[in-house]
Amino acid sequence: MSTRADKLRMLGNLVYEADGIVLSINKSAKDGYTPATLYIEDDIDILIIYKLTELFQKDNLFEHLTKLKITGNGRPKRMILGGYGCSTFYYSNKIVELDIDIDTSRITDASHMFSYLRLLHKIEFTRFDTSNMTSMKNMFFNCNSLKALDLSSFNTSKVEHMDSMFQHCGVDTLDLRSFDTSNVKTMDRMFDNMNNITKIDTSSFNTGNVETMVSMFRGCTELESLELNNFDMRKVTDIPNMFEGCYKLSRLEIDTWDTPELICCDFVFAYSVNIITLDIHNMDFRKVVTANSMFRGCTYLENIKFPDSDKMSFESAKSLSSMFNDCAWIRRIDLTGLVGSNVNCIENMFNRCRSLKEINMQDFSPSSKCSANHAFSNCTDLESINLSSLAGTHIISPSNGIVDTKKSLSFIFGHGRINNNIDIEYKIVNETILSSYKSIKTNRVMTKQSSITEGIPLNMLAHIASRKGKRKDDVIDITKEVEEFLYNAREAYWMADENIPYGIVSPSITLYYRVVQD
Repeated sequence: MSTRADKLRMLGNLVYEADGIVLSINKSAKDGYTPATLYIEDDIDILIIYKLTELFQKDNLFEHLTKLKITGNGRPKRMILGGYGCSTFYYSNKIVELDIDIDTSRITDASHMFSYLRLLHKIEFTRFDTSNMTSMKNMFFNCNSLKALDLSSFNTSKVEHMDSMFQHCGVDTLDLRSFDTSNVKTMDRMFDNMNNITKIDTSSFNTGNVETMVSMFRGCTELESLELNNFDMRKVTDIPNMFEGCYKLSRLEIDTWDTPELICCDFVFAYSVNIITLDIHNMDFRKVVTANSMFRGCTYLENIKFPDSDKMSFESAKSLSSMFNDCAWIRRIDLTGLVGSNVNCIENMFNRCRSLKEINMQDFSPSSKCSANHAFSNCTDLESINLSSLAGTHIISPSNGIVDTKKSLSFIFGHGRINNNIDIEYKIVNETILSSYKSIKTNRVMTKQSSITEGIPLNMLAHIASRKGKRKDDVIDITKEVEEFLYNAREAYWMADENIPYGIVSPSITLYYRVVQD
């Protein structure tokens, strides 16, 4: 029996001892707390708090413990002080204050050190050496009640992994100016779902070796501004969900970012509803494989500054589905330079962009198998869309010199209403046909698929136009032919009792074709 344990018992403390570890609990405290001190007498490989119940053969050892100090002459090689690895411990854990006063210089892996200490309000790092730590993954994970963290004494020069370091942590500010991140490779979910955070100072971050930043700031709902122009993004490959759900974020400075190795940027800005202007003109999208829902739900986004060089090509991309879905306020999107020759999905790409008036996709030439279901659905203010490079694809394809768009544009426009004045530009064979809907008074589209093009099949209109004139600059009024076609179609469907699956209610249409020889 150790001398330390005897002295502690003489003081009236409840003492447990085993394998060079002494736990002293002061049961006479009168401040509502139950303080305890854990003495590590010898060097040990690992200290796992919840396993002390087995070591001391005492169930519910920490059930009423509220203040814990860890000290002694021993040097642990690893410490797990929270409930990581135990499915029940953290539900009964009552620790609200923690003081680390022990030599931690042997510790290289600090992952999960304090995770699941859900009631913890305060940590003091009286003696805490981080100079040899290479991993701080999940270090403060789920410390929901933590009020503040002073990390100015942390030496992070050897740390390579900071994934989920502060995920679900309750602090409202973080000053990380003392952090040396020059060797860090992964920062995935580093600040994920810090619901109380209002300020993060990362101005000293050196991210030159960082490769992944998945969900790094996701769910920081109280964060209003981020200045990240000091971030070196040249080795970063993955940033999906990086700023997703930062609802109050209105100022995001990333205009210096160069991303030559970027592969995935799904949901990167999604649902950051208060961003109005976004400058990403220096980013490089040439190696990006997926950009699904990249700006989805950015409700108040009005301006995006894209790269104006070949960095915009998305030449490796496979999918851009829902890329701008629910960007309700944006009026103009210029995607000049977007080639996307391997893209096989643009479904819902602009769905519910209700203020969108103009889209320029003049260079877009996706895979021949590209799926475009509802790509422009509910773009109710759309006035102009340039799809001039889509000839030869199944989206807009020529058939014997006639534009065959009945099937393809029904996919593109999908459900809902369409503006009365829309220009669609595309190329077929050796011609460019500019078709303009003039005063299409169709307050509602009544179809089985609610699709404008099932009601007005453009291949039929192009066929009518080609029969009436095909000289340069011919302007062809085919209103009568269109109305006749629709009348006959509606009569046929009514007689078949199909509930007008393809008809248009009260059509009043003037449609012109202007043919321009290449």
